[in-house]
Amino acid sequence: MTNPSHFKPGADAAKSSARGHARMKELADEMRHEIAVLAEAMIRNLGRPASELETLQAEAICALFLRARRLRDRGMDDTAPLREAALMTSSSVFRQPQDSSPRAPAD
Repeated sequence: MTNPSHFKPGADAAKSSARGHARMKELADEMRHEIAVLAEAMIRNLGRPASELETLQAEAICALFLRARRLRDRGMDDTAPLREAALMTSSSVFRQPQDSSPRAPAD
């Protein structure tokens, strides 16, 4: 049984719950769209058609970076998703090529 003292007078828990579910769906749709846009950009930078595995990797990497951004925007620690994204990126075709130019000596 719910404790009625937890609700504001006149508030309808079913309506609040429905609004919460609708907002969660909106956020999921926005995230799905952002992932698709970023993954498409990653794939376009390959310069060739991506395999299904590469497409899934791009989406996973983008999802991790977006999760990190949302955590950071909320003032929370984003280290774990960034670490996972870096690991996935380093073992995929999306890693940056090694710079073969000679490096300047350190000071």
